[in-house]
Amino acid sequence: MFAKEEESTPINLTTSTSADPVVPSSECDVAPIELATPVRLVTSSQASTQLKYAGQCKGPYCKCPGLQLCHNKRRDKSLAVYLELWCSICQININAAYTSKKILTGQSFEVNRKAVITGLTAGLGPAGLMKLSEGLGMLSMHKKTYADHFDNISKTTDCVKDNILKQSRQKVVDYYRREEPGAFDEDGVLNIGVSYDGTWAKRGHTSKIGAGAVIEIMTGLVIDFHVMSLYCQLCASVGERLRRQNPAAYAEWLQVHKTTGKCTKNYEGSSGGMEVAGALKMWGRSLDYSVRYTTFVGDGDTKTFSAQITPSARRNVSTMFQSD
Repeated sequence: MFAKEEESTPINLTTSTSADPVVPSSECDVAPIELATPVRLVTSSQASTQLKYAGQCKGPYCKCPGLQLCHNKRRDKSLAVYLELWCSICQININAAYTSKKILTGQSFEVNRKAVITGLTAGLGPAGLMKLSEGLGMLSMHKKTYADHFDNISKTTDCVKDNILKQSRQKVVDYYRREEPGAFDEDGVLNIGVSYDGTWAKRGHTSKIGAGAVIEIMTGLVIDFHVMSLYCQLCASVGERLRRQNPAAYAEWLQVHKTTGKCTKNYEGSSGGMEVAGALKMWGRSLDYSVRYTTFVGDGDTKTFSAQITPSARRNVSTMFQSD
C-alpha cells in the first residue's frame, strides 16, 4: 500500500470537467464540443488490461466500490500516458499501465511510432505533430524523440524497399529463364526492355523533390527507382545558422554531414532536370543488378532518351526508342 502521487490526477469517465462547453446553434444538429477536455489515446488491449482489475481491491477498509482512474503525468512518454487504477477508499494502487504497448524491437511505444509514420504520410513534420498534440490537449513529442523515430522508420523503409526491389528483379529473371532464355548473355547479364517516367512532389517544375522509376515491359514490375531532392532540413536549419556564425566551422560540419549520409540533398540543378538525372543514375547502375536495359519504351520524351544513350551513362549498351 502506498499513497497516491500528487501528480496523478483523477479522470472522470462519465462527466465532463469543462466549465464552458461550446453550445451548437439551433441551425446545426451537432453535439457540443468541449475544447478544454484533454484527449488521451488508449489502445483497446491496454484499456482491457485496466478494466479487468475493476472490483479487485482487497483493502481492509473497502466496503463498497470506489475505483478511480488517474493520470500520472510525471511518467508520460509523449503520446503514451501512464494511467493508474486506484481505490479511492483504501488509497491502494490496484493496477497501472501505459495507454500503449511498446514495440517488439525496442523500448519505444507503438503510439509514438505510429504518430510519426502517420504524420509523414500526411505531410506533417515535428512542428505539425506538435500543433496537433497541443490542439488535442496531449503532451507534445520532443524533437529528439521525433528524430529517433524518424531514423528508425527511415532504416526500416529502406530495408523494405530493398527487399521489394530484389523480389521484383528475381521475378523478372525467373520470367525470362522460363519464357526467353536467350535474353541472357554469356556473362549472365539479362537484356530486357524497360519503360521509364519521372514524377514530382508538386507541379510547375518548382518541386524540391522528384522521382523516376524503371518498369520492365513484360512483367510490369518496377525494378528500380530513384528519389532526388534539392532540400535538406538540417542544412536549411542547423547548417544555415552555422554558416552565418562561423563559415570555417560550417565547412567542417557540412563535410561530416554529407559523409555520414544524413544529408537528404542529393541533386544539383533545376527541378525539370530531375527526370533525366534519375534516368542517368539508374541506367548507370543497371549492371550492378546483372541487368542491361537494351530497349527503352517511352512517351516521346527526347531529353530522357538522348541522355540515356550517352555512352558514359549506358556503359556502351545500345538502346532502342519506341514512341507510344
